[in-house]
Amino acid sequence: MKNFTALLSTSIWLVFLFSQALAAPPGGHLNIEEVTVTVGDPDTMLEISGWDFDFGSPLVVTLAGVPASVLFSTSTTIIATVDTASFPSGDYLLTVSTGNGQSQNDEYDLTIGAVGPQGEQGPQGEQGPQGEQGLPGFDGLNGTSCSASQGADSATVQCTDGTSATIYDGEDGEDGEDGAQGPIGPQGPSGIVRFYRKFVDVTVAARTAITVVASCDAGGYALSGGVWSADRDIRIGGFADWGHAVVGIRGSTISSRDYNWAVQNTADSPKELKLQVTCAERN
Repeated sequence: MKNFTALLSTSIWLVFLFSQALAAPPGGHLNIEEVTVTVGDPDTMLEISGWDFDFGSPLVVTLAGVPASVLFSTSTTIIATVDTASFPSGDYLLTVSTGNGQSQNDEYDLTIGAVGPQGEQGPQGEQGPQGEQGLPGFDGLNGTSCSASQGADSATVQCTDGTSATIYDGEDGEDGEDGAQGPIGPQGPSGIVRFYRKFVDVTVAARTAITVVASCDAGGYALSGGVWSADRDIRIGGFADWGHAVVGIRGSTISSRDYNWAVQNTADSPKELKLQVTCAERN
């Protein structure tokens, strides 16, 4: 949990860059399509797939009413974590919200851990109390009338012409046996197993424009990246006249492990920059 907390606290300065993206566009409808669960220690990771996760703000993810920590999100993917000890194996309600509108909210019935076999059917309950006696029947032919009396397990019909009949309740048949449970399906592939950050210090020579790069380790891919300079002589990605925290440009595929920025030093002396990239690693 300490690694995830450090990751989130370090990334707070990126929030203002996404404020415009979080405004609700016209149309759209937030939808959760699939959730992949990776149980770890001390945190359980949730990979949520769907669409329109940027349809409004703020983005809030809860599990059984408990807010989850959102590490990364796009319009189609959310990566969040919850405390493993707080959510043992069982069924929970997952919610994603980006506002108060109906189209900005969705729910998902989520199972954590293996699902056991269905239990045996319980015994049949006791018979309920006898209902009230029904209305008398219609008069029979030739002026004959009949009346009925209900006993514990039978009913007796008595007619004025001397005829009578006794009707007995039949016994209920036995319940059939439950069918055999089908086999449990194969376990799905493991998801992301580790998050980490890489920092790179860069010196930009005087009156020089270069491209600076921060890379994840081999086998990892970049989730987010940032570069910071509070020096007015440094221009990052075309910005000028004041210090900026600027998001970089990731490679063309999700497997890219690099973030890069175009940087220009307009001063007559070298300037120092600090790059940071947040990485994820799968099995």
